[in-house]
Amino acid sequence: MKHFLCGFLLMMGALAFAQQQPPSQPPRGEIPRQQMPPDTRAPARRPSADVAQQIQDKFNTEPALAKQNVKANATDSAVILTGTVENEQQHQMAIRIAQSYSGGREVLDRIEVKGKA
Repeated sequence: MKHFLCGFLLMMGALAFAQQQPPSQPPRGEIPRQQMPPDTRAPARRPSADVAQQIQDKFNTEPALAKQNVKANATDSAVILTGTVENEQQHQMAIRIAQSYSGGREVLDRIEVKGKA
């Protein structure tokens, strides 16, 4: 019991001493790391015109939508889709593209589907 108590006190003393040591220096020749300050700014929101152009460019390069009459306009709060498509697959594709490039804006669907009664 006496040996156990001495060992326990020795371990607690070593643990307390280890916590008081200053941080170790980086190895010789290595540049010390500087801690970055926390990011206090929110990421900049992309301009509406850029968002609309990026969506329109994607519509124009997507083979299923390139020959369709689909337009994207953007405001600070929404992306508005207008025009017509041949089928529901093209309609859903246009919505997915707009959502992926909207930058968090709401996507308002005003697209007409020709094959839909």
